[in-house]
Amino acid sequence: MPDHRSISATQLIVVGLAVTTAVKLWVVDHGLPGVYEEATPVRQAWEMWNWGYPGFDPNPAFFNYPALTFYLNWLAQAVYYAIGVVLGSEITAAWKSIPEIAPEALLMGRVISLAFGVAASWGVYRIGRRLLPAMWAAWSGVATSVMLLPVKFSLISAVDLPLLFFITLALHDIAVLPWRQRLNQHLRIGVWIALAAACKYTGAVLAVPYVVGGLCLSESPRWRWLRNRNPWLAGAVTLAVFFAINPFILRDYPAFSLQFGFERWHMTLGHFGQRDPAIVVYPVAILRNLGPSLALFALVGIAPALLGRNRRQWLPLLVFALAYIVLLFLFATSFDHYLLPVLPVLLLLSISGLRLSLIHISEPTRRTPISYAVFCL
Repeated sequence: MPDHRSISATQLIVVGLAVTTAVKLWVVDHGLPGVYEEATPVRQAWEMWNWGYPGFDPNPAFFNYPALTFYLNWLAQAVYYAIGVVLGSEITAAWKSIPEIAPEALLMGRVISLAFGVAASWGVYRIGRRLLPAMWAAWSGVATSVMLLPVKFSLISAVDLPLLFFITLALHDIAVLPWRQRLNQHLRIGVWIALAAACKYTGAVLAVPYVVGGLCLSESPRWRWLRNRNPWLAGAVTLAVFFAINPFILRDYPAFSLQFGFERWHMTLGHFGQRDPAIVVYPVAILRNLGPSLALFALVGIAPALLGRNRRQWLPLLVFALAYIVLLFLFATSFDHYLLPVLPVLLLLSISGLRLSLIHISEPTRRTPISYAVFCL
């Protein structure tokens, strides 16, 4: 039976997400119909309709991103269009003659991003329940929903919040893996990694904390874990699910090779007009999203995460954050939203650091000048 604190935490996260979601829904149609938006998922889904020509082309013929978010947007457009046909709506009837993306399709793409943003905030809360007391975990989820980048990408159509959602699912299951060595959990992790990678190729980085966690935290001898069937079956599921969603990577491999090669060249050589290097872009992004105080508490939270009693659950999160940041620094192209998948880990470190600082301040036996200095900063 849940205790009073857990009920209060559930109420906090539900009410907090409800309020922030209502505010976002109030402004989700900003700028429509005249605003230009890149809206890659919506645009690629719209082009699958093959307007003006017979048939439907499920091949996005666009491989800069994987296709999961394209198909989700196409499905939303198909449902809306079918309802419009049944009801005799003039709006959907006019879609065939619209040269550009219909405003309704763009709005649906934004709502999809917003929904994934809400789900990602809940995912951060679930991870926090493994690392922190319930109320602190709830505040972590609420804080995720009001950070700058999650708010920004909740109001546009992009691949980043679906990616973040599946990352939170994978990290949660990887964090509890050491004491639940069951095949179904390994397979579930494989599915989450595949879905993350099917949103954006960088989601495949989740394989790093999965393998490192298995090697370092498994109850069996370290290298014997690799001789177990579970991780190999999880890897097979990852590949199967990824290519089931993206079959045209194989069926249209020449186009994929050309476009993916261009994207790799673009990330390696840099983006036109970009001036600031990664060493400037990402620290600024952290400060803008966490604020100076929480960014400092993130540093405070690192030592307890590495040495505390929950270090087994923290390890996969820290490994993921480190691996992802290293990958970002390998790219010459740097934008603040590339850091979005790492922000929940940094936020959880911040909340942990803040909590420990408050404990040191409130208990006379633990008060030190350093504790006061950190808390005041």
